[in-house]
Amino acid sequence: MKRTDCLRPGLVSISWKRRGESVASIRLLFSDELDRVTLIYRSRSRGDEWEDIRDPILLDLTKPNFGGVRHWFICPDCQKRRKVLYGRRLYRCRECQRLTYASQYDPFPQHPWKRAHEVRERLGGQAGFSNPFPPKPKGMHWKTYWRLQEEDWRAEDLLCHVMNDHLLGIRKRYKV
Repeated sequence: MKRTDCLRPGLVSISWKRRGESVASIRLLFSDELDRVTLIYRSRSRGDEWEDIRDPILLDLTKPNFGGVRHWFICPDCQKRRKVLYGRRLYRCRECQRLTYASQYDPFPQHPWKRAHEVRERLGGQAGFSNPFPPKPKGMHWKTYWRLQEEDWRAEDLLCHVMNDHLLGIRKRYKV
């Protein structure tokens, strides 16, 4: 909000458009001291009637080490300082809205493999353990290259263990 100059006393309107047509809007009413913003919008759930909502949100101010100021939302439910509030019927933090990350639904943790693929692509190679590990790029410290290579090897080793455990489970299930 600070970057778009919305963070000032008074009323600010924001709208979202899709293909030139307005699909949502909200009004922000900032207090004179910038210690509170009231979100003014309409909401409905699953075909119910539209409901006018006025949702007051406290703001907090901190001073970073290198100067300036940073504004935070105070989640009305948990009273914790938050950078982002997520909108459903009311705007609340991720925890209070019980929102999850897509990675939480992975059948098994994939972040080591995703990271290994990112490392290989960063080094100019191709993702995937079937491809050779790329050579050290010019200008990269050997220590950095060896650390990335070690990370790749650990991820590959973890993948082998997971696959082995999975195959053993299949063998036990089918008594092969």
